[in-house]
Amino acid sequence: EDDFDPLTLIASELSLPEQILSDVRTLLEDDEVPIAEWLVESLDERGYLTVAVEAVAAQFGVTVETVEEILALIQQIAPIGVAAR
Repeated sequence: EDDFDPLTLIASELSLPEQILSDVRTLLEDDEVPIAEWLVESLDERGYLTVAVEAVAAQFGVTVETVEEILALIQQIAPIGVAAR
């Protein structure tokens, strides 16, 4: 019983975007994190992606496939429907 910590019962106060980014950062390379942040910040109030992956790829100088892979990870981590297009 000495191992019990009552602070573990306190719910996280992270917003959904913060929670998604916190989780997805563990799966990405450091240079991919800004892309994920951009994608999550580009979600509208309903959770839909408001930017084209081609535009994100051009902005970050990466391939569309790279952005699609990062987006797929976000969609796996987030609740169903979040980051849909």
